[in-house]
Amino acid sequence: MGNLSGASEPGRRRKSDLRGAIGAATVARIAVLLTSFALVTISTRLVLKQAGTDEFGVIMLVSTIALLFPFADLGLGASVMSEIGAKRVDASRLLELRDLLGRVNRILTIVGTVIILIGIALFVLNAWPAVLNVDGDDSFLNLAATVTVMIFGVNVRLGVGYRVLIGLAKTHVAILCQLATPVVTVALAGATFAGLVPPAFFATAYSLGLLLANSIMCTLASRALGAPALSLRLYSTNRGPATSLMRTSVPMLVISVATPLALQSDRVVLAHVSSPSALTAYALIYQLYGPAYNLLTSAATPLWPHFARLRTRGGSDPWLKLTGGFALAGLITGGLLVLISPVYELLVSTSHSAILMQTAIAAGLLIFAQSTLLTSSMSLTTATGLTLQAALAVVACVLSIGGSLALASVLGAPGPLLASAAAVVIAQSVPLALLRKRLSGVVA
Repeated sequence: MGNLSGASEPGRRRKSDLRGAIGAATVARIAVLLTSFALVTISTRLVLKQAGTDEFGVIMLVSTIALLFPFADLGLGASVMSEIGAKRVDASRLLELRDLLGRVNRILTIVGTVIILIGIALFVLNAWPAVLNVDGDDSFLNLAATVTVMIFGVNVRLGVGYRVLIGLAKTHVAILCQLATPVVTVALAGATFAGLVPPAFFATAYSLGLLLANSIMCTLASRALGAPALSLRLYSTNRGPATSLMRTSVPMLVISVATPLALQSDRVVLAHVSSPSALTAYALIYQLYGPAYNLLTSAATPLWPHFARLRTRGGSDPWLKLTGGFALAGLITGGLLVLISPVYELLVSTSHSAILMQTAIAAGLLIFAQSTLLTSSMSLTTATGLTLQAALAVVACVLSIGGSLALASVLGAPGPLLASAAAVVIAQSVPLALLRKRLSGVVA
């Protein structure tokens, strides 16, 4: 009896810690979302008044250029989160972790530099307007797009701080740091409205805010590890093989390319096969969809280190309960998005459009579909599990883009969102639910 009681105590403690981590992350995200919603609403209204509806759609397209490069960290963040989250961080592990971060930092610095050079090359060729297939003031658009990409190149290097905080079970801290982004956004929107900068430069707001947030997170992560070199170190003392690093980072790289590409390509698809009004409707609803989905992913993020610890220490598998809980949360969140969208439209625009409500419904369905995937994706983080996720993510990406091209010309803005929702369920949620028990690595 005593053994049974003693054995169950760590399990109860882990469940309590997990609930606390999920709760803290959720509360932090809600606080950030409410603040961001107010600031982004103000920003959007100011820029819409200054730039007009059609130009606003173009500006938002440019602002999300960086989201077309989700592969920038080469999947290395997965290794950082798993290695830090799997075991307790103490003095005996600091040298090992610093060595890991040294290797990761060196690679990310190279990647960031390459991205900056690509942005500069396209600027010199005045190629950004053609790449984005948009009209407008070519000189301002070309420069704004280039600056956005260059800032993103720096963010690639600093983004490791976010991964470290997650591995240290400080997801809520990382989330709170992201308040810097809407603060910078509203400041630049005010400058745009006041005529201090051209409207096209509002496209740099997201990247500039992320730069400030990443800088703060990198500093906090360095202090938490007692390793001030985290933000600067470009080398590691270990020159041995990086096989273990690559086994998780390569499939994570594939996932980080395929998953966002399936959604972020929607704007490009709409720009090519639909109308400016459809692009604007998508941009407006995305400002609700993005925070709503981020709320769910923030709540799910603590599951990554939790399942990593379960694989090394053992314990009961909470997958079924967590999957049901997140599916219910996704259903509620998607429904709230639909209900809020008409109010949001009144706040940021002077017109009413039926297409906006249709787009909101499609976004709500996508949120629900993605919520059914969250627990599986956070639990299958072994090399084998990530490899399976990578293969399915590629299939989902192909289905999503193909469906978007087919539906965008017929349905407009809702088309790509509906295609993405169907692709997630068919190619990811169902297969992972069927296969994850054999691949999770959780030892009961």
